[in-house]
Amino acid sequence: MRYLRSIFVLAVLIMITAVGFSSSANVVGAQQSTAGGPGGCVSSFWGSGSATGGRTITFKVKFKEATENLDMYVGLSSSDPAAVPVPATIFVPAGELTATFQVVTSPVVTSHAVIVTASTGTGCSDTHSVLIKAPILRSVAVQSVMRAGGLGKITVCLTGRAAAAIPVHVSSSAPAALADTTIIVPAGSGCATYKSPVGSVTEATPVTLTVSDGVVQLTATTVVKVFAPSV
Repeated sequence: MRYLRSIFVLAVLIMITAVGFSSSANVVGAQQSTAGGPGGCVSSFWGSGSATGGRTITFKVKFKEATENLDMYVGLSSSDPAAVPVPATIFVPAGELTATFQVVTSPVVTSHAVIVTASTGTGCSDTHSVLIKAPILRSVAVQSVMRAGGLGKITVCLTGRAAAAIPVHVSSSAPAALADTTIIVPAGSGCATYKSPVGSVTEATPVTLTVSDGVVQLTATTVVKVFAPSV
């Protein structure tokens, strides 16, 4: 009798262990599952149309229908990971129909389109094209009054950070008062300031500066004045 009781207890323990193992396996499978079935199929994928390199862009992915019980993982890829470094996957909680994520782009030398692809484990995928633009000249600021024989400050700014050094050419309407020059915006910067030597003049001389990066042309004005030495 004692022998039969021991066999019965052992059988019950084996059954409890098996049920517990099966439940744990189901939980892990649900947590790790990629999108499955119709709910895990990407129906549309869209986002920012263009951005200057270095700025943040937004993407949104939509599914045909939400999955009620399973979390989803959407795989992402970029045709130019250096410019648009998307994560390998994004996590979508169970029951969600859409997911939004952002990516910080990198500065580029030349403007070009980058294709981003979103896909699920079901084989469904969609793509979105975003134009990553090289920075161009945005503004020029010139010291309003410059002293003859001194230094005059000129600042140029781009629409974003430069991926490589960008030359900005400055032409003067009165080279004797303020000479032509080239200001270099270094890689990684969005602005550069140059202190230009100011020539000698006998009277107040208006100067118009024409500033160009080869794409955009801007103008700014200043006045070179003779300042009498203080007594």
